[in-house]
Amino acid sequence: LGFLYPCMLGLWSFWAPQSEKTKLATTSITGNYVGVFIGMPLSALLVSHVSWQSPFYTYGIAGITWFIFWMLLTVPDPADHPTLSDKEKQLILNGKNETRTPVALKLSEIPWKSIFTSAPVWAIIIATFTRCWMMFTLINDQLSYMTEALGLSMDTSALLASIPHGIMSITVILSGRLADMLRNKNIFTTTTVRKLFHCSGFAFEALFLIGCAYSTNVIAAVTLMVIARVFSGLAVSGSNVNHLDIAPCYASILTGLGQAFGQISGILTPLLTEYIVSIHEAKGWKLVLLSAAVIHVIGVFFFGIFASGEVQPWATKTLSTAESAEDEAKQSAIETP
Repeated sequence: LGFLYPCMLGLWSFWAPQSEKTKLATTSITGNYVGVFIGMPLSALLVSHVSWQSPFYTYGIAGITWFIFWMLLTVPDPADHPTLSDKEKQLILNGKNETRTPVALKLSEIPWKSIFTSAPVWAIIIATFTRCWMMFTLINDQLSYMTEALGLSMDTSALLASIPHGIMSITVILSGRLADMLRNKNIFTTTTVRKLFHCSGFAFEALFLIGCAYSTNVIAAVTLMVIARVFSGLAVSGSNVNHLDIAPCYASILTGLGQAFGQISGILTPLLTEYIVSIHEAKGWKLVLLSAAVIHVIGVFFFGIFASGEVQPWATKTLSTAESAEDEAKQSAIETP
């Protein structure tokens, strides 16, 4: 799974026209939240009615099936795709970024020092860390919160816990289209769009999560959680696709770095949650949600100050002469009837 996000953003650096990159990238990212929406209640049902091993077999088989289709159907360069029409290829080739990733990117060509000293890169990394902190808190601990703090059964908790992620999936798709519309009509710059969607999404998610922390009513708690995740979906059109803005030729590299730091939160959140709940008992879940909200707000300020939507000077690597000539040959072949 650790390879998936870098591969996905790397592919979009080839395939996504500039005018549609947010819409396309967020649509693919939506699968992450649809998976939680389906997997959470399905896992509870499988454990309750089959065995505790059955979710592992189910998702293992699903992963292998996906991998087969990924290997058979994905092509790095759209110009090489065997089933695309010439019109489709022309549309993509005309709209793609000239600083996209070469097929054979060498490690020696990656400007590591510039990457690690870039404020916009760290804005993405911090944003990814805070998003993962919230996501892992909700995925890992939401069921426990509903069963222990709200007194619900496991099956009911799994069903209710999945609802926010399902609603968020819709928000992610819609926000991607809205973000591209604002960019394409020059209503806002790309930098403004990324900051607006990320900061407003995370700020309101934190606000409603605070409300959830103080709620003892099941309906109110679930409603606030759903609203929080709706706003979280807006933020996907901010930081989650920002790699394609600031360094399209290194989008997969930046995604890998962000996810590496993000997964650290997956280690820390269950440890911190267990410690807080064991020490503070009844008030523990309130503190868990409040701490996640505070971390979210920190991410909002950092991204709002340091993020950018412009290609960075160190990320203006263009295609080599040979690769440019090859691209021109492919485009000529498409244009020639």
